[in-house]
Amino acid sequence: MKVLVISPGYLPVPATNGGAIEHLIDTITEENEKEQKCIFTIIGIKTNTEIQNNLKEYTNYKYINNNSLIFKIKRIIFSLINKLPNIYIGNAYINEVTKIIKKNKDKYDKVIIENNPLYILKIKKYFKCPIYLHLHNDYLNKDSKLSKKVYYNYDKILTVSNFIGNRVKEIEPNTTKVYTLYNGIDTKRFMQQISREEKRNIRAKYGIAENDFVYLYTGRLTKQKGIKELVIAFNNLCEKHNNIKLLIVGSSDFKKGKNNSFIKELKSLAKNKEIIFTGYIDNSIIWKLYKISDCQVVPSIINEALGDVVIEGLASELPLVVNNVGGIPEIVENDSALLCDKNNLINSLIINLEKIYLEQDLKTRLISNNLNKVKKFSKESFYKNYIDIISERE
Repeated sequence: MKVLVISPGYLPVPATNGGAIEHLIDTITEENEKEQKCIFTIIGIKTNTEIQNNLKEYTNYKYINNNSLIFKIKRIIFSLINKLPNIYIGNAYINEVTKIIKKNKDKYDKVIIENNPLYILKIKKYFKCPIYLHLHNDYLNKDSKLSKKVYYNYDKILTVSNFIGNRVKEIEPNTTKVYTLYNGIDTKRFMQQISREEKRNIRAKYGIAENDFVYLYTGRLTKQKGIKELVIAFNNLCEKHNNIKLLIVGSSDFKKGKNNSFIKELKSLAKNKEIIFTGYIDNSIIWKLYKISDCQVVPSIINEALGDVVIEGLASELPLVVNNVGGIPEIVENDSALLCDKNNLINSLIINLEKIYLEQDLKTRLISNNLNKVKKFSKESFYKNYIDIISERE
């Protein structure tokens, strides 16, 4: 089966600059090299590591140069026009994608658009084969732009959670073309162990003592992620306990992240040495920071579509404290994490963080329950389910 995948066009594929969607595309192509179910063509923006791409026998990459002056001018113009109601002329990226498609429009059995529902309006006319949407965020619902027109042009819609699927079903409640496809990660990587010596050395690198209790946050440092509320809650906890640390892993915008005004605000709130900022850490080594931690915290304020970091925490055998929003509860359910009250987040964080710190039996029970759920979110399960859905006849 020949499959064309159109990436969102914001970060490179392979995921040299990070990005959850880009990492998932990598997961699919890497698993496919083993299983050889498809021949993939991936369209994405230009990266500096194209040479590596030739190592994949069953994946071809086609690139859009988003660094040219003409592309940047088009990006501004298209963005301004698309702000008008009920008008979509595409962005600079998808208009370049159509030039590639025109030359190869009859060679694919399936087309999959990653996370930008509106792209269908620019490419539909070029294909006779089925076109699917793989939706990672709440971008298609009854209130989204041109929602009905977009929805009816897709043959299938794969959503990363029931939460996102239910939002799509607001457009057509009786639909049968919406499928939940949970994300998968390299669970084996996060289930690895490190030696006591390596754990001690990594902790020492960040100024963490052997007997410190470490809370871990991983992800982008933005207001929507609830990191400010976490820092405030942790400061409160520090007034009662003197051997706790908060390890904050991430930047404002993946690898490109800068020290913006919000991060400066966070660091001004983090007045004590118990709060540690690592900056961006590459996905290939981030698992080691889970191994030096005692609890993972996911305090997102927005309705997360799913939350791959939650899956990473499950696989790393950490107890979790998470906010009860979006698709997160679908991962942990009721017995694998302490759920915070989204309407009283700071106080709820204080209570639950302290529970994890004080109650060893609770921590042990949560970890045990987590291990039973990990297989469902493995990259192997994700790839199998992905192939099953795209292989089905409409």
